Amino acid sequence: MKRFLLLAIAVSFVFSGLQAQVFTGTAKKENVVFADRQAIMQYNKGIEYYGLKNYDSALVAFTKALEYDPAYYNALYNRAVIYYETAQYAKSLRDLELMKGSRSDSKVFNLMGKNQEALKQLSKALISFRAATELAPDKAVNYYHIGAIYLLQSKFQDAIDYFSTAIEKDATAALFFNDRGIAYRESGDIQKAQQDFEKATTLNSNLDYAFNNLGDIRMKQGQFKEAETEFTAALKINPDNYIAFNNRGLARLKLGETDYAYQDFLKAHELKPEFYEALNNMGYVLYLNQEYQQALKFFTDLIKSHPNIGMYYFNRAIVKEMMRDEVGACDDWSQALELGVKEAAEYLENCK
Repeated sequence: MKRFLLLAIAVSFVFSGLQAQVFTGTAKKENVVFADRQAIMQYNKGIEYYGLKNYDSALVAFTKALEYDPAYYNALYNRAVIYYETAQYAKSLRDLELMKGSRSDSKVFNLMGKNQEALKQLSKALISFRAATELAPDKAVNYYHIGAIYLLQSKFQDAIDYFSTAIEKDATAALFFNDRGIAYRESGDIQKAQQDFEKATTLNSNLDYAFNNLGDIRMKQGQFKEAETEFTAALKINPDNYIAFNNRGLARLKLGETDYAYQDFLKAHELKPEFYEALNNMGYVLYLNQEYQQALKFFTDLIKSHPNIGMYYFNRAIVKEMMRDEVGACDDWSQALELGVKEAAEYLENCK
């Protein structure tokens, strides 16, 4: 029997998950001129609106504060934070550039790095995070962010080194252990990855993605029942985690629980319709149940809506072969190869 292409466990990568913090607390001054008094009043309004998560009004208030006092450092920084949190990265960077020369503050460079990371300007982000570590060498989060950049660049040992430094400075941050676990796993050290994911779940039992990553390790170790348990734990924390539904479905397939697996894949698809991995896996369940006609229709419909995903052609070819349609199977494997599915080349060798 030909080997069906299932999509690998989708992994939760969590980078820069730590939020920037605004300067909080109201500002009070006595015997100030009118402009200063108005700046303080608007600044305090901005703090109040930010606390209520009314970001539009907070932006207006901080901007008015800056109109009265263009050198109001905290107002400028807080506006940059809100721009970052509302994905207005270029505007946030513009404000932060104005602050670089006013006084040295690691928060400014840290937030610059996060904006640059969001814009995929990874080299610039590294420079900013390094500047933050120079200004605040004891602050763990700055080392964490450097590790996260290296992880994005697939420089796993560098990532491990910086995550380890962050952990040395703060061994209570579950996120640091989770992301170092990812780096260990990607570098092939499954045992250390498992230890870090377990530590992350111990430090913070509400990190659904850490349980998902731990489930991934159980799958790699062939511990499918334990993997199912970890994915279920992730879903108890976050019932909208479509990746955990997909992954639990894969674990249940390994346990022979095809009906439950199908329901998990279906739920993953319902939560995120564009998550084609779940659709592919649903088709595989139909194939396993020898419902070849339904599986054929399923993959054909998928190809109509996603004509550039080679895996669908590859898997439909296997279904066609089981239905004795060798010509159709070879045509699909040929199309899959054109779309980048290298495994199709081996099967095409048997085509006439």
